[in-house]
Amino acid sequence: MSNNKWFKKLLGLLAVGAAVGGAIAYFSRKSGNDDFEDECGNDFEDADFDLDEDLKDPSDREYVSISPDVKESVQDMAEEVKDAAKNVAEEAEDAAKDLAEEAKDAVKD
Repeated sequence: MSNNKWFKKLLGLLAVGAAVGGAIAYFSRKSGNDDFEDECGNDFEDADFDLDEDLKDPSDREYVSISPDVKESVQDMAEEVKDAAKNVAEEAEDAAKDLAEEAKDAVKD
């Protein structure tokens, strides 16, 4: 029964937080930038460009070759990111276990 109380309190707290956040967003938007469309609405209407004329002929395009060093550094970076993601997942799992144990202790008290 105690878990049900904690769940209800958590849901109530989330509802209050959402209501406060919604009210802040509503009032800041309503009083904030009424003339936003006037400032930014016409930025692209005056642009004088034609996309078809700006494109180069495919035979005139330049390509950048990727050296093996760049490939290796990208692979190394991918490995570092994978290791970091594993570490974060392990830390999150440990934190969840700790929270579960604390919740069990709180229920016992």
